[in-house]
Amino acid sequence: MIRRREFIAGLGSAAAYGVGAFGTDRPTKRGRYLIADGVYMLARDELCDAGMQRAEAAWHVRGFWDELAKAGSRFEHNEENILFAAGERLADGLRWCASGPANELPRFIASLPQRRYFVVDVPKIMRGMRERADAAGYDLRGGYIFPRLDNPVFAKPLAEFSQRRETVLRKSDPFHRPPRSVFDAQARRAFEAQADRIAMQP
Repeated sequence: MIRRREFIAGLGSAAAYGVGAFGTDRPTKRGRYLIADGVYMLARDELCDAGMQRAEAAWHVRGFWDELAKAGSRFEHNEENILFAAGERLADGLRWCASGPANELPRFIASLPQRRYFVVDVPKIMRGMRERADAAGYDLRGGYIFPRLDNPVFAKPLAEFSQRRETVLRKSDPFHRPPRSVFDAQARRAFEAQADRIAMQP
């Protein structure tokens, strides 16, 4: 866990919160953040820069927080070039998000015609966070931002949320806040308790 000044140093700005790890929209403990929260904020900002409205971008990041967590973990631990993509299907307007290797994205998009889609370069934003923190004099090398995907304490909430997401988001409007039930408070508290210095351990 880190304090606000270190968190802002990693982001490079004092952007409003609104999104975070495990689907939250604010720190569980006031003024204390997980480094992973910054990944969610920067992913939201990249979606906004690409043309999404801010509320819409936050809806995708919170509603598919597990996909972004998997992308971050695969980059950190396997050095895979993983992207997080969000889109709207041409046929029915269904919203979706997914994570996967960068070289597979063109084939994936071609297989399912899109009205529009947006891509977040997860490795780029994670490297940028560390570089900005280093430049500001804060060491983010005390642990990993995301645990390994084979960590059972991490894998369990990811799998559980993936199974219930359709029900949670079924009647949710992408231009408004997603239901509070996207937030897995129990999983977040568990990782806050395990946080060592400024980052979650693998």
